[in-house]
Amino acid sequence: MLMTMKDFIRAPVAAALGGDSRAPGARGAIVGRARGSACVSRVVSRATRRAAVAVDGVRRRGRVISMGYSMDPNALPTFGGTPGQPGANGGMPGAKKAATPPKPPGGGLIMPGMDEFDDSVVTRNPLSGGSTSSPGGRGPTLTHDGSMADPSKPIPKVGGELSGAFEPYKPPPTFDAAKADETDPERMLMMLRGRVGLWHTLAKYIRPLQQRGYQPNDLFDATGIEPKEQAQWMTWLACYASLKESPKFADEKLEYFSDEYVGAPNLSQIMYLPSAVRVSAAEFIVDNEFEETQSRELVKAYEIRKANANTVVARSFNETPGDILAFKLYRDIQELQRYQGEEEAKRLFDKGSKYAVTETAKERLKSAFDLYVSQINGPASVGFCARGAG
Repeated sequence: MLMTMKDFIRAPVAAALGGDSRAPGARGAIVGRARGSACVSRVVSRATRRAAVAVDGVRRRGRVISMGYSMDPNALPTFGGTPGQPGANGGMPGAKKAATPPKPPGGGLIMPGMDEFDDSVVTRNPLSGGSTSSPGGRGPTLTHDGSMADPSKPIPKVGGELSGAFEPYKPPPTFDAAKADETDPERMLMMLRGRVGLWHTLAKYIRPLQQRGYQPNDLFDATGIEPKEQAQWMTWLACYASLKESPKFADEKLEYFSDEYVGAPNLSQIMYLPSAVRVSAAEFIVDNEFEETQSRELVKAYEIRKANANTVVARSFNETPGDILAFKLYRDIQELQRYQGEEEAKRLFDKGSKYAVTETAKERLKSAFDLYVSQINGPASVGFCARGAG
């Protein structure tokens, strides 16, 4: 049973009076209290109306959902077709396709050879002398110097080697060919800092910088080149300059010492040789592609040969670097101990025979090797050892 609004207001008043709200004694109290409850009635009325509107909105939305969605074909994208008929390009199925002309392949790009391509916009330029005019003689032609050229004549040769509009490649001058500028300290420091050039080109900058007050540690702070490497470059440069100034030393062999890691370290060894034999020793090093350890052995051989120059055995070896090195190896075979074995003697013999020039030097090496082998394997060595033990 539904309660009316009037009964809804009277209910709390009757409950407060404990009886019927229409009794004569309670009418004054009802009137006083009814005024106070008017605000409550208005609030309830507003809430009731809002609830009714909300329920009505839900019902309307329900009706919209149940009715379904009606689509307007004219509102859809046409994708190149006509409005209302998008089925021609993937639109609504069942719609009538519009009669549109077919598009050329390639997305509208016009390529040479197609009917829409205009040949007049292209000017041919063959690689080797030929006509540079476009079909039909259209379009002017310019030469390499910017002047107008006759389309009926071939392009003249450029540089004397290649024909056509291409110049021959001309490499820029190298740092070695450029003259070292020893008047600009900043430029010298920049060259050293970037290691621009070969070592003997950069070493020329160290002495001028030292004359301007740069100490080795100052150069290290400015360029990153350690003092030890600076001193090494100066030592190499002194020996390199002596070989370069010698008319007996070929320039093509001088390039071997331009390698800072293989050829140049040999200069630290041959600098100890006298100038009279330095050129021949350097040529021998280049011809055999020696490294620093091998050059050190050669320099030692010169010292041994000089110390034993008056002996009879030394006369069997001439003054060439090969025989001088063979003489040192000959003495090394003689100084071998028994525990070193035949293999070491064979290695020294093969090495000396490789560098020996004269036949007498090779014979001396062979005799020294045979003597050593006979001493460690023959019966004489056993008796010698027994006498030594007794």
